Amino acid sequence: VCKAKYMESVRFWVKPIINRCYDAVISAQGNGELAQEKFRAILLCIQGKHRFDQDPSFKLINECGHRSSYNPEYYIKTKRIIDRLEEQIFTSKNIEDIASVSWILQTSPCESINALAWRYAPKDYFYVRSGHEMRTRLTILHWNHLKQGVIDGTRPVVGKKSYTNPSHKNKVWRKVRKDATHTWRTDVKNLTYLVRIRRLLRPLTPSNS
Repeated sequence: VCKAKYMESVRFWVKPIINRCYDAVISAQGNGELAQEKFRAILLCIQGKHRFDQDPSFKLINECGHRSSYNPEYYIKTKRIIDRLEEQIFTSKNIEDIASVSWILQTSPCESINALAWRYAPKDYFYVRSGHEMRTRLTILHWNHLKQGVIDGTRPVVGKKSYTNPSHKNKVWRKVRKDATHTWRTDVKNLTYLVRIRRLLRPLTPSNS
């Protein structure tokens, strides 16, 4: 959104907009209509409009609610910029979707890492504490390896895959990345062998018998 030269003034608002989006969902605590109004209020706030009690579309809130105002120099007054933000961020679809976001932030990354943890420690089996801790560490190693591949470019997007969104009853497309190499598993295996060999070669300590 901020790549265009005329959108440079929006860079100041990137983090505030993200934080306010989180606040809209969390503070609404499951009230989808309230989350929508707080989300729409962000666009008015960055224009310096902190009260909107005269706007009939706002039924649950009539002001921004933040404690301190921003520096007036940063307020956006250019209609072209506002229109661009409405096209890219404050779209009707995003306004509709934010009503369905869980206020405890059960977003896809959380669900993804939970699914990965279930593969290492299925609920059908019981593990002693040390075994459970080891499997938790393996989950984190696996997860970090996947994310590192995204960051360094070794797992580029190679296609898209569709699935049915149970909340909206529609088809959603997600990105499919190149399969991971999982080289970390070889490193862990080699380290395990090394530790085992060191233990076997360790001189025995005579007992005090």
